[in-house]
Amino acid sequence: MWCSIGTLLWLAALAAGYGGLDTGLSRFKSEPWAPVAAAAYFGSVSGAWVGSAVGPVVVGASRRRRPVLTSSFLAAAVGGASAATGGAALGWLLWRGGAGLELALKATLWFGAAAGALAGVCAGWAVGHPRAGVYPAALAGSHDGAVARADDRTSS
Repeated sequence: MWCSIGTLLWLAALAAGYGGLDTGLSRFKSEPWAPVAAAAYFGSVSGAWVGSAVGPVVVGASRRRRPVLTSSFLAAAVGGASAATGGAALGWLLWRGGAGLELALKATLWFGAAAGALAGVCAGWAVGHPRAGVYPAALAGSHDGAVARADDRTSS
């Protein structure tokens, strides 16, 4: 879901920059900076996809209302943004170094996946961290923690 939204934002930026989607898609290929933008796009998509998949796995017990959705969104946003900027820089370095577009895109896909995984771990940890609302008593397994968790389930 988050990757689709990111792709639509990239297409909206392309359409806004060229005055239309058809014009943008046909003229974009001949631009000298197209490999850098393509590397940023592929990096952001892989970063958002991996981040949104890893984030909910790391959450654990949380007091937040929708910890899976929150961690997925945060990880996708941070992973996509960091992978887009890093992917653009990596794509530019590889492109200026004479590497082909295929190598630049593969490298940015792997970079985006690594950035997304790191963002997923960080976002999942931040959403599920005890200071973010996890009941410390529930983590210890006490009776009060179990009552507090049961109250949360019935009150929402």
